[in-house]
Amino acid sequence: MNTVSLFLSRTRVAFWIVIGALYCAHMPIAQADVSALQATVDKNPIMLDESFTLTVTADGDAERDAFDSSALLNDFVVGRTSVSSQTRMINFSTTRSTTWSTVLFPRSTGTFTIPAFTIEGVSSEPFSVEVVPVSNGTGQETRDIFVTSELASTTVYLHQQVHYTVKLYLAKDIERGSLQAPALDEADIQQIGNDAEYSEIFNGKRYRIIERHFVITPQRSGTLTIPGAVFQGEVIANSRQSFGFFNRTQSVSRVSPTLELTVNPIPSDIDGHFLPSEFVDIQEEWSVSDDEWQVGEPVTRTLTLTALGVTESMLPDIDDQYPPDIKTYPDQANTATAEKDRRLIAQRTESIALIPSRAGQFVIPPVTVQWFNVVTQETQTVSLPGRSITVKASTTNGSLPAQSPVQPSNPPKDAADDVNSLDNDAMQPSLISPVAGQNKLRTADFHSFKNPWVGVSVGLLAIWLITLVWGFKQRRHSPTKAKPSPTTARTDTEKAAWQQLSSALKSQQVQRIEPALKTWLQAVSPSHAGQHDLRQMVDSVGDRGLKDAINQMYASRYRSQAQEQWHSQPLMEALESVRQKHKLASHNEQKLPPLHPQ
Repeated sequence: MNTVSLFLSRTRVAFWIVIGALYCAHMPIAQADVSALQATVDKNPIMLDESFTLTVTADGDAERDAFDSSALLNDFVVGRTSVSSQTRMINFSTTRSTTWSTVLFPRSTGTFTIPAFTIEGVSSEPFSVEVVPVSNGTGQETRDIFVTSELASTTVYLHQQVHYTVKLYLAKDIERGSLQAPALDEADIQQIGNDAEYSEIFNGKRYRIIERHFVITPQRSGTLTIPGAVFQGEVIANSRQSFGFFNRTQSVSRVSPTLELTVNPIPSDIDGHFLPSEFVDIQEEWSVSDDEWQVGEPVTRTLTLTALGVTESMLPDIDDQYPPDIKTYPDQANTATAEKDRRLIAQRTESIALIPSRAGQFVIPPVTVQWFNVVTQETQTVSLPGRSITVKASTTNGSLPAQSPVQPSNPPKDAADDVNSLDNDAMQPSLISPVAGQNKLRTADFHSFKNPWVGVSVGLLAIWLITLVWGFKQRRHSPTKAKPSPTTARTDTEKAAWQQLSSALKSQQVQRIEPALKTWLQAVSPSHAGQHDLRQMVDSVGDRGLKDAINQMYASRYRSQAQEQWHSQPLMEALESVRQKHKLASHNEQKLPPLHPQ
């Protein structure tokens, strides 16, 4: 770069620095305080079903959240508010302004006052707007788009659903739009079904109609004011003013009329859960028939409650009861709400596993659900009849695979066992002790000495007799050893059974724990020998903690996968407590009292 170019470049930089300094020196400080406040509307008069925009402009640097629209809530439905700021500079003079634009929907016809607004000590002037009925519209253009709403009934009971239908009438093409349901704090509003679209001639003009359905569930009694549904969209303007591929659009907002709903309180004669519906039904399913019940075998009962015109949250719990000798293991209830023909159908399904603990006749009480018929306005009930069932004794040793039990040392025998043992002895070769055998030798046996083997036998017998005599003398001179008592033998058996049970508990597998627990209980008390029903054996122990732990173990077999996994630690603690009592009783050479409370 030559010297001339460098000089010109530096001259331009210096020039702009001087200009900037002069601008800053002569530029006044921007207006910080609000100097004026003005409020205007985009239309007046206003039709009841359309919205209008209130614009409030503050000259100066105002806070963006300085505008408060709460003074308008009594006469209008206040929509969203947008805020914009603008800065202008003319002849080194800078001005700023802040504008708030709020969408308003009139609540009723009449003349209303837009009040004065105050921002940073500056107030606007109040003025009046007129809201006219829809029929007083002067131009047909204003009726190209409108919204209607209708309630299926103007009087309902608390928590009773009522249908709410909204129709959007369109005589113009729209670029985009949204139809919003009314918002109400005292009621739940839910859309049902899909939108229906069709054409219809209204007041001599063809409209495209979009129909949408809702259900309203009031949450308090009294009179509820339901605000109108709001449509906001972009309508395509006159096509002659369009150009290229772009269409000119204009914003439009419409609201349906406000409706009143009278909500009656719950009738005074209702005792319990209040279920208002048009139709209620209850059904049941059993996994087995009434004559197929067996002790210890689970039976599944499934109850299904169905109600029309309510949601699943309105359905009560099903109050089913059972005899005390039938153990119950309920699963988590399933609820769902479906829709059919623009009607809500709610269902509640409860499944419960039933396990009888003894044989005999049982009566399962009836199941009754009370509900309120909103058509006849009367209290009604649906019920399932009671059932009489016969529980048979178990025909197997248990539904689980058996393990090799540790047999007790001296199991007691009844008369039938004695007969069986005699028959078995008759079928086996006699095991005769040497001393007793001498008395059973017959004289005829000595005639067999002619046989050479008889001499050998006699010799061996003589040797054996000499050994027996010598052993008898040695025993007389040696210290006498105590024979193991039945209690000691049973203790050894109990230890082996306890080791087997401890190993099964560590595995967390119910199919291993159940047979090992039976074996240990048989070792603890010989009276349990021959029993196969674990519940009866545990009941005879009489320990509440053990019984609860066993019930939790059985319940784990009927839980779903999503529920918490069962752990054997509580059962182990209960068993250790029972075992300590058994050891104390064995030490005193007494039987365990809780095992035989009778």
